[in-house]
Amino acid sequence: MIDKLITALSQEVEMSTEEIADTIWLALQIQESQSESVSSDFSLTQEKTQTSDDKTTSSDSKPPTADSNETGKNQDSESQKAKIYPQSQQQTESLDLSFKTPNAPSLRQPLTLARALKPLMRRIPAGTNFVLDETATIEGIASTRLWLPVLRPTLEPWLDLELVVDESISMQIWRQTIRDLEKLLKNYGIFRDVRVWGMTANEGEKVEIRRGIGAAAKNKFPRSSKELIDGSSRRLVLIVSDCVSSYWRDGKVTKALEIWANSVPTAIIQMLPKWLWKRTALGRASEVRLRALTPGVSNQNLIAQEVSLWEELEEKKGIKVPIFTLEEDKAKTWAQMLSGKSSVSTLGFVFKLDAPVKENRLFNLDYSQLSPEDRVQAFRVTASPMARKLAGLLAAAPVISLPVVRLIRGALLPESLQVNVAEVFLGGLLKPLSEIKVESNPDDVLYGFVDGVRELLIDSMPSEWVLQVVDKVSEYVAERVGLSLEDFAAVL
Repeated sequence: MIDKLITALSQEVEMSTEEIADTIWLALQIQESQSESVSSDFSLTQEKTQTSDDKTTSSDSKPPTADSNETGKNQDSESQKAKIYPQSQQQTESLDLSFKTPNAPSLRQPLTLARALKPLMRRIPAGTNFVLDETATIEGIASTRLWLPVLRPTLEPWLDLELVVDESISMQIWRQTIRDLEKLLKNYGIFRDVRVWGMTANEGEKVEIRRGIGAAAKNKFPRSSKELIDGSSRRLVLIVSDCVSSYWRDGKVTKALEIWANSVPTAIIQMLPKWLWKRTALGRASEVRLRALTPGVSNQNLIAQEVSLWEELEEKKGIKVPIFTLEEDKAKTWAQMLSGKSSVSTLGFVFKLDAPVKENRLFNLDYSQLSPEDRVQAFRVTASPMARKLAGLLAAAPVISLPVVRLIRGALLPESLQVNVAEVFLGGLLKPLSEIKVESNPDDVLYGFVDGVRELLIDSMPSEWVLQVVDKVSEYVAERVGLSLEDFAAVL
């Protein structure tokens, strides 16, 4: 890299002193990492060679036979094969070789989701920025003979976005999905500005928000929920959650929802499929259809129509909140409603401020009493066809982790969605092999099938699927090595 820098400077490439210093520092870091990798590989090879020499000392004096030649060829061919395993928290020291493979995206079709949000891509005049209107200026000069400039306001996106991410433990498996979603919302020009907040509950079980998510937000000062309120009617609050944590179940989050819903448009991006919603805190809310007559109205000005004939809707005593998943049609319907298309209604819920907690209606997925056959049968009855196929493919994988799931989706199920992953992980088939904590890296957690489940899934799969899992994932890795900046550690 230093040679390339010298060549570039000799060709009069303009670089500042700071850029030159950064380039030299980066070159030194790369050389250091490469030297460490070479030394570790050399020591590993040397150790294996020494072991091999010890085993073959006695046989060196004997002439090789035809059988031994065949055996050597088979061993060479086997040694060239390798399987992909993620690097887990439970790994100990071994002679395995680590390398980098590309990390498949969690949002399979970000452009499709961006198109679904197109109704929000309105452009409105900026308040203080103006540019020269060349056409109007020329026409004015021609008609009045006065050389006066004509200015017009610049156009900018209609809304600012406050992305509030639920940081409870149950949301850890969606960390990569949330990162991909954040990139989409920031990079596709949908919003004028995007700010990300982490939502947690303190020791007093009071809901609070902090700027940023994950480790970056841990040491930041908690902010009031009122900080997201804006009087310009150009702010939107999106809450990314599964509505499972304790502050959703006991209703403490409804105080924050009330603050936001009374002032700005607010919606929930639900990470779970709809058939699981009634087992979350949404089970204590009333399902409705919501419409808007004008663009960007606050939630309490939405028109609600009850879905169930058995539930009495009391709008004035509740908080109306639209809810959608990261599916194209669901996101598009919500975006059309928010843009003021009165003929479109979107799914929502009315949260009751003083509703008693009914734990038996809340999130309770206890499969401990079910046999493997009953678990698989219950999953097949409720899960979508795509989720059932994903579960079968995972059963053929030697190890299961979130990066492996993303690779299998990218190689074999490119049409699969995030909700299909939720169906599999919450369908009573899988269990984590280590404790999941708030500070845990979800990509390092290994999962395994409950005893007896893997065999039942594999038996019901076509035999060619089992072979495709390893073959297609290997092809996916081979085609993309070196093309992605985001990668995950794997063990060969």
